[in-house]
Amino acid sequence: MFQFSPELAIGGTSGAEDELATSVFELALSSVVEAIDSGALRSAEPLTVALTMWSATHGVVDMLLMGFAFDDATRQMLVDSVIDTVLAGLATNDPNL
Repeated sequence: MFQFSPELAIGGTSGAEDELATSVFELALSSVVEAIDSGALRSAEPLTVALTMWSATHGVVDMLLMGFAFDDATRQMLVDSVIDTVLAGLATNDPNL
């Protein structure tokens, strides 16, 4: 779950990083399953949905870490736009939720 393999990480790794990243992703995946089961997200394979969300959010984070001279309002607008767009694409649009 890392952009760079652990052996390339600055300062090395302790070995706990993969376990921590996996447990965090599993928590996100369980939330996706709950959202699909409740009808908030459209019926889809949960792992695909979780990986889609993970990819989108990590993509915007990677871009923000590149150091572009965005002001705080622009950074926040970009983050909000990515989250809103991904959720809109996955939502069921059920007005009762």
